[in-house]
Amino acid sequence: MLFVKESSNKIFFLLILAAAIFFIPQKSFAAAKKCLNISSGQLVDVKGKTLKKGADEWGYDYQAHVFEGFRENYFRPEAIAAGGDELKIKWNEAWLSQTSCDGNKLLDRHADFDRFAGSEAELSLEASGN
Repeated sequence: MLFVKESSNKIFFLLILAAAIFFIPQKSFAAAKKCLNISSGQLVDVKGKTLKKGADEWGYDYQAHVFEGFRENYFRPEAIAAGGDELKIKWNEAWLSQTSCDGNKLLDRHADFDRFAGSEAELSLEASGN
């Protein structure tokens, strides 16, 4: 009879432990990531320029997840184009995040995935002109 009582206590303990692990938020177990956002003033674009809130001179607004400007400005040229074919690109958080959690100070892409496939990343493109 003693064996049955000890066995049922072990099972009860294991069930409580499993429930605690299942219901405790995952962040409690993961190492806390220090994520930076655009408001921090520490993030940069691919050319090393500090990202700021709102649209930049080329037409990128990373918080709104949109590029809206002239096609020639898409690659961030030194001389900003003042005219030409218009381009509008929208993306979601999975395509290009508003944060950097990997320490490189660039906005994260397809976070928690090795590539875009399976990340639910979306990109849409509208162009007008010749």
